[in-house]
Amino acid sequence: MDKITEQLVTFASDFSAADLNASATAKATALLVDSMACIVAGAGSEAAPMMARIARRVQSNPGATVFGFGLQTSPEIAALANAMMVRAYDYNDAYLGHPSDMIPGVLAAGEVSRASGMQVLTAIALAYEIYGAFERSAPRVKAGLDQGTFMNVGVALAAGKLWGLSREQLANAASLALVPNMPLGVSRWGELTMMKDCATAFAVRNGVFAAMLAQEGFTSAQEPYSGLYGLHHITGPFELRLPLDVSQRVVEFAYIKPIPAENNTIAIAELV
Repeated sequence: MDKITEQLVTFASDFSAADLNASATAKATALLVDSMACIVAGAGSEAAPMMARIARRVQSNPGATVFGFGLQTSPEIAALANAMMVRAYDYNDAYLGHPSDMIPGVLAAGEVSRASGMQVLTAIALAYEIYGAFERSAPRVKAGLDQGTFMNVGVALAAGKLWGLSREQLANAASLALVPNMPLGVSRWGELTMMKDCATAFAVRNGVFAAMLAQEGFTSAQEPYSGLYGLHHITGPFELRLPLDVSQRVVEFAYIKPIPAENNTIAIAELV
């Protein structure tokens, strides 16, 4: 493992419900409820029925739920469909992007493993910790990479935590989430398409699928960051600040929108 992979695996392995105080637990719960509300709206988006039709073709045992469409499918496809609905109308949370895009991936992983509510909330908080640390540490924007670049790693480790993966499996899950999946920022520029609202959903799917592969023993590059032609080759070297803050959890930094509007318009909308 390279240094960053070692940090990620150690942090994920050690992270537990004991790391969440009452404030962090309440905020993780609020973010989960907010995400479900976003899905209610997102189920009416143009992309949602397309994903539901595809999900209906994929059978899985155990399966994960595609919310709003009365069906179950494989966990990675459920994560993709539900994350698309969370993100569709830009109503979900804000912190260096929209980290609650990751919540459907954690929910799908928790559903197939029959995890408890507290286990799911802890995994959500873990995904936020990893995402926040990367967003504060890595110069991905200058490298032309999209917000999903590190969501996939957060989801992979959160799913792996729920599934009880070993340190070696967690390392492979984190590597598998990143190495074959580098989303380009171009989805947010020029004439906008469905990819603008759904770009991070693919990262969430990739994170769940990476954990599924690692659980089966699939291996990936052991030095995905500092190795030859690793991520540092694209972004330049960086040190990962993990945990991001010693006094608060990253979930506590996330902003839940008081009205359903794009983040930059909320202040003006409230004034009006």
